[in-house]
Amino acid sequence: MNIYVHQSQKRFPIDESSVSSVVLSVLEGEKQKADEVAIHFVGSRKICSLHEEYFQDPTLTDCISFPIDGPETKGYRVLGEVFICPEMGFKQLSTHDRAVESLLYEEFTLYVVHGLLHLLGYDDIEESDIAVMRAKEKFHMDRLRQTNKMLKVR
Repeated sequence: MNIYVHQSQKRFPIDESSVSSVVLSVLEGEKQKADEVAIHFVGSRKICSLHEEYFQDPTLTDCISFPIDGPETKGYRVLGEVFICPEMGFKQLSTHDRAVESLLYEEFTLYVVHGLLHLLGYDDIEESDIAVMRAKEKFHMDRLRQTNKMLKVR
């Protein structure tokens, strides 16, 4: 599988091989196959620009997903692209007044899981969908913790 990891933000360096491990684990847990996916770690200006362009909302957000091929796709399947803003994770954890450093990369892992679930067809608009999404996130995060496949610092 081709897993493309792009990092245009520099503040929170992320080990690319750990991103690949997370992607493969989520796909395995969902019993899905894909041939290609791109994960972008971007700064706050870029995520705000994308948020405004595609969702008419210029505010900071954690991740944005752009699905391409669904599970019905025959042949080569491009899952899509996920744009993640680590700065948002830092702000989220800082507002909770927790030990930020130790939880930061776990938060980034959750963003990757969340974005991948969107690419796989899960949504979080309606209350019933939100419950399913949260359960899936918990399932995958628990698996990743147990197998020590969380995102790591580069």
